[in-house]
Amino acid sequence: MVPCFSTRKTDPHCEGVQKATISRTEWGAAKARQEQAMNGIADQVIVYHTGPDTCHVIGLSGYNCRLCLLDESCVKQIISAIQHQGLDNIRYNFMIDQNGIIYEGRGWGIVGQHTNGQNDKSIGVAIIGDFTKSGPSEALQTAMSDLVQCGEAGGTLAQDSNLVTSPSMSGKAFHDAVQRL
Repeated sequence: MVPCFSTRKTDPHCEGVQKATISRTEWGAAKARQEQAMNGIADQVIVYHTGPDTCHVIGLSGYNCRLCLLDESCVKQIISAIQHQGLDNIRYNFMIDQNGIIYEGRGWGIVGQHTNGQNDKSIGVAIIGDFTKSGPSEALQTAMSDLVQCGEAGGTLAQDSNLVTSPSMSGKAFHDAVQRL
């Protein structure tokens, strides 16, 4: 696996990203059955939300889910459950929670399984939660921005990379927030 931040330590955005990132080991990721290195630089960041059923993977709903999404140990359980949904690894390169904590999925330079036909030239980012009606926190938005700028500074993302999402992919409230930026 490509080291998460080995070439990015001098950029201020990367320093923030590095401090805010929970590694695969720290969230309890299962070992990937296979990995494919990206062939070149990604030119897109494709953003999804985990959606209204986010907490159902660990048996929570409603108020308990909202509390869980603010608790790092509970979010780690959700991410681990998402990883075990039948793929060879977690499908995303990174995941970000409402507290602005970034969870390393496949990481930089590894092909994800987040979208058909674009995996080898994009970075997949999942924002953890349902953003259909509620917008992203300031911390989440800052972490997303820093992650993209770090990828660009480190040469993993093209300098003119596109953020790709839609209301169905990331939730209407998140999509609207991105459009306002």
